[in-house]
Amino acid sequence: MNTNIITSVQDVKFPFGRKILFSLSGFSRMLASAMISTYAVYYYTDILGLSGTLVGIIVLISKIWDIINDPMMGALVDRTHSKEGKCRYWLKFFSVPGGIVLAMMFIVPDFSATAQFVWFAVTYILQAMFHTVLCIPANALIGRITSNQSERSKINQCLMIFALAGSYSLTATAMPMVKLFGGSDLRKGFVGLAIICGFLYALGFFTAALATKGYEPLEYLAEEVHTKETPLKSGASLKDTLSALFRNSYWLLCVGVAFFSVLGEGTSLASMVQHFQYNLGNVGLMSTYSLISVITAVAGILSLNILTKKLGNAGTALLGGIVGCLGWMIRFVFADASTTVFVVGFVIGAAGSGLVSAVTILCLLDSRIYGQWKTGVDNDAILMSGHTTASKVGFAIGPSIGAVMLDVVNYVPQAAEQAEAAKKLFLVENTLIPALGYALVAICAFLMARLEKKLPQMKAELENR
Repeated sequence: MNTNIITSVQDVKFPFGRKILFSLSGFSRMLASAMISTYAVYYYTDILGLSGTLVGIIVLISKIWDIINDPMMGALVDRTHSKEGKCRYWLKFFSVPGGIVLAMMFIVPDFSATAQFVWFAVTYILQAMFHTVLCIPANALIGRITSNQSERSKINQCLMIFALAGSYSLTATAMPMVKLFGGSDLRKGFVGLAIICGFLYALGFFTAALATKGYEPLEYLAEEVHTKETPLKSGASLKDTLSALFRNSYWLLCVGVAFFSVLGEGTSLASMVQHFQYNLGNVGLMSTYSLISVITAVAGILSLNILTKKLGNAGTALLGGIVGCLGWMIRFVFADASTTVFVVGFVIGAAGSGLVSAVTILCLLDSRIYGQWKTGVDNDAILMSGHTTASKVGFAIGPSIGAVMLDVVNYVPQAAEQAEAAKKLFLVENTLIPALGYALVAICAFLMARLEKKLPQMKAELENR
């Protein structure tokens, strides 16, 4: 462990064991996301019997608040002065409360329906806030552990592999564990599952804080002895921080990459079941989809370090955008007419989307250099909040538009057959929309790649200031 106090990000190797321990935060993040997105609404509506409309309203309110809350949290992290480090502080002291709130979402007292609804509203929104409090500093910490690009790529590789493990382990084991803990009593079973998930959630983020001790710089110690001529103003006002944020062209392009990729993916996911049922005639193919997703994602993650060394981070995002667009366009042009077309197109598309997903964080870390060089403001945490905000907006817009379009094409829920207009809508949402999304990703990445070539010179100028 690094026992010296450091005041700037160092070009160091982060030990493999510590990479693994830090990556447990990725496991925790996706474990909680899968638990909530898959089972929260089901638990409160099907098991507790609450109104689906009211539950949906709370989910919507929470998402809107998340969009506002993310940049606020980023700005708060950037202003944190603690001996623990401005990112580690939040992981160390808020991991346990976050785990408790996650568990309490599913440990509902035997109150009236109104009281249970209030319980859901409070715990759901609180959990979303704690998730933001932990995820934004965890993302920012990747760029604060080391300035070495190869090390950052390796850290991100481990993080994403553990994130996949968190998501798919929850999906695979949740219902068996519910039956183990509760038998035929699903409510009791979910209590047991929630306690385990809450414990693992807290453990993952807390372990990440311990694993990075001695590696996060304490810039505020340097600021205390620097003169007013210090070029990097990490203590800038909120107005200056936001102004610097929107003058950072590299960051705006990164946000575009995140938004357009998620917009396409979110639109596809929202109508995927209908597309498999009414166009492909085989809902069972969704298991094939899931398997392909995992395999291609892991392959993309494992190739990340090689590709970023050859193409750069923005160049890798450009490759991912082009490949992703090609895969979904193949499916659109041939209208998923056969299983072969579906599998070939999906493998190509998923490979591209996996690369984009894996490299977006690294591109955001690069935007810090551009921002410091252009504006003199150091705001790495709020830069990272752009990823989560763009993702949430994309996931909100895509499915919402899809839901509205269902009424336009006269979709009939659970019908044996649908109108041709509805089937065409599902095809477009699952092929053309993602293809267009990744075409826009490629455009953003192309413009980023032009700026990326200048980053070494910008970094050298910063070091000489």
